[in-house]
Amino acid sequence: MPDDSSPDAATERAQFLSWITLLVHQHRARLVTSARRRGLPPEDALDCVQDAFVTFLRMPEATTLSARSSEVERLLSTLVAHAALNQRRKLARRALPTEIELSEVASDLPSADTLVAEAEARVSLVRCVQQLSQMQQAVIRLRLLDECPGEEVSTLLEISPENARILLFRARQRLRECLVLAMKDPGPPDMAAAETSPRSLQDTARDQRLRQS
Repeated sequence: MPDDSSPDAATERAQFLSWITLLVHQHRARLVTSARRRGLPPEDALDCVQDAFVTFLRMPEATTLSARSSEVERLLSTLVAHAALNQRRKLARRALPTEIELSEVASDLPSADTLVAEAEARVSLVRCVQQLSQMQQAVIRLRLLDECPGEEVSTLLEISPENARILLFRARQRLRECLVLAMKDPGPPDMAAAETSPRSLQDTARDQRLRQS
């Protein structure tokens, strides 16, 4: 950001704040509705939208996105989706009983063999996901992990709903095949795939922009 003491910097900052205000008025209702569709009550949905705007303002590139409204809209939708997912997890933890008999807990604990098997299954799943293409990984994360509706997935990735369904179908098919092979012959993780897998929302969004360019 330029020096705030200069006239140009003051004008630029005023224009930026005006744009943010307009952005809030334009998208707040839609984003709250999106959070509500994920099972949140009105107050929590509004909190998620506010958190998404705060996260957006803290991003270094926020001041350069004012000329790219469609990109901002997709980014805000993704931030709200993740904020809503985190809020649902918090609500689920709060709903757990506060007083449980230790004997009941002990009787429900899985065996060591079960825990090891579950850990190995998670490792195999991560390896298999890393071997998918970046678009397939993005569809899997948004549709299955973040529980985004199909139409929202196609909007965020800038593809048609039909292409989103095809990507999801092929990704699931590849995951099943990979997991079957992993059960027969568990091997080391695919490091090349791990290096190219999207590590964050910003990475995924940037990959989509490169794909469209």
